Amino acid sequence: METPLSDAVEEGGWTSAYAWTAAVFALAFFLEAWAFGLAPLAVGWYDLPPGSGLQPLLFAWPPLWLVIGVVFAGPLADRVGRKRTLSLMLALFVVGSAVTSLGYTAYLVLTSLALLLFAAGGVMNTALAAMQEMIPRRHRSKVSYNSLNFVNLGGLTLAYLALDSAFGGISFQKGLVGAAALVAVALLFVTRYRMAESVIWLELKGRRQEAADQARRRFGVQSAPGAQGRERARGEPAGRDLPSAWLRFVVCVAMGAANVIGYGLLTYVLGPYFYPNLAGAIVLVANASALAAGIPLTVFADRVSRRWTLLGAFSGTTLFSIVAYALLPDLAASAALFWVLLVVLSVFFSVGFLAANTLRAEVWPTARRGSLLALVGLWSVGPYISVLYLASGLDIYQYTLFDLGVWLVGLVGAAVWFARGLETGRGASVSVASGERP
Repeated sequence: METPLSDAVEEGGWTSAYAWTAAVFALAFFLEAWAFGLAPLAVGWYDLPPGSGLQPLLFAWPPLWLVIGVVFAGPLADRVGRKRTLSLMLALFVVGSAVTSLGYTAYLVLTSLALLLFAAGGVMNTALAAMQEMIPRRHRSKVSYNSLNFVNLGGLTLAYLALDSAFGGISFQKGLVGAAALVAVALLFVTRYRMAESVIWLELKGRRQEAADQARRRFGVQSAPGAQGRERARGEPAGRDLPSAWLRFVVCVAMGAANVIGYGLLTYVLGPYFYPNLAGAIVLVANASALAAGIPLTVFADRVSRRWTLLGAFSGTTLFSIVAYALLPDLAASAALFWVLLVVLSVFFSVGFLAANTLRAEVWPTARRGSLLALVGLWSVGPYISVLYLASGLDIYQYTLFDLGVWLVGLVGAAVWFARGLETGRGASVSVASGERP
């Protein structure tokens, strides 16, 4: 049997092509966080006429269109390729950003904002799928964690700007959306001329000559390796198989939904409840803590176990959510106690966020990676819209208890993967992580 060229690409060393590709992924996640953070502000730039019927939808507008973009881009990436889908979504991002920044009526802003968020969701899903296939296995986890950490950087940047009085002005916010369009133009150019298509995806589609051209021009690979096979992930128990697709799906949704829903406890609810005048500083500290936690984790990402990382992260968020519930009366009286709890919870959240999002992109076969990743995203982010309704009527004790339940769901998912899942970290090949290679 002929050994695929993608083996040689995945076993290769770091090149400038990988540096350009990693930069595209990182900035793509920054743009996604940027768009999602600015969207609630843009929704309120202009008042809708009374009786328009859109008012009840406004709070759900950002996550709704983000999810729609995710669901659309997933199957498209499987059909036409990672690079083409990413280029299309970045082009739509440019158009959506430009029109949003120039919009002068509520309906125009909402329409263009829907396009912007649609594109942001598509960029996020495609980048998640592509990075697992395009980066050598010795650096795959590192690039994935680093790129996803740019979501925290995007949140931190917005939180910092929010402390500036100019940020409250519509003109200033429009300028920020326009600046995002310029960054997206640069990314589109780099994607078009510097980034390769996924070699493993090309081979799967039978486009072997194109795969060979990409491997030679972008990565300097002239021929396939010998038949000695790939190195097994260190520490992987012999004979362990990838769990069923249903178990993978449930585990990924449990951890993904916990991250999406649970993060708001201290940052957006508990903190402002006790310290309303510090709402902006709370968001800033939470994002700064999450970003700082991701940096050392990224350095060692390819040497640590994904299973242990997930179990430790969700154990930490669950434990300290219990602590938060027990100390609710004390948090109002001690700002120092609140800040410590905020930082600790943000650190554990960040670790779980990076590991869980990497896992949910690597455990699906190449032919359906984009589609199944999108399905997980739909069921992870989709419930967030319902939770916004359900949690609005809870008091602070009920909300904290509800949030604890959410983290418990994530912990159960991490525990199940620890017991039954395959080790996808420690330099494992993406083909091993996806079950395509034993």
